Amino acid sequence: IEAGHRYHVAEVGATVAGVVATRDNAHVYLLFVDTPFQRRGVARALWHVALAACIDAARPTCVTVNASAFAVPAYRRLGFVETGPADQRDDLISTPMKYRLD
Repeated sequence: IEAGHRYHVAEVGATVAGVVATRDNAHVYLLFVDTPFQRRGVARALWHVALAACIDAARPTCVTVNASAFAVPAYRRLGFVETGPADQRDDLISTPMKYRLD
């Protein structure tokens, strides 16, 4: 938070169901949904809240993410498109993706 990241948390009762974090009002730093809550719209709801906060704060023309291979299909469903091939850094493989607002 001190580094300028914004976090939003989804709760179901007293249980944390998911979390999304953005940085610089234009990059999804992380988006996780706990297994029992996946495929229930939690990620989509978190994404819409995070996107609205980015728009309110800075009106970006796009939002980027470096998606894990597991998460690429989920980001596609949210409207992101790949902007390059998968890349490996420090044993992590990610695909750059972008959500366009214009």
